[in-house]
Amino acid sequence: MLDFSVMSDLDLELRLSKLCYCACFLHAQGRAFGLILPHQPAIAVDHGEPHLRAVLAALASFTV
Repeated sequence: MLDFSVMSDLDLELRLSKLCYCACFLHAQGRAFGLILPHQPAIAVDHGEPHLRAVLAALASFTV
């Protein structure tokens, strides 16, 4: 599970960048993953292109 709160020592843009990288890496490896962002419903663990697009869209639209 990719979790925004785990990287609390990083600034917002770096956190989002690292989460994007991790999502793309896990997708390329064919591994399942989910996403937890503050004040948003969690994206359940899954895999595949539609799942990757949903995770990247959530990261792209995230604001604090």
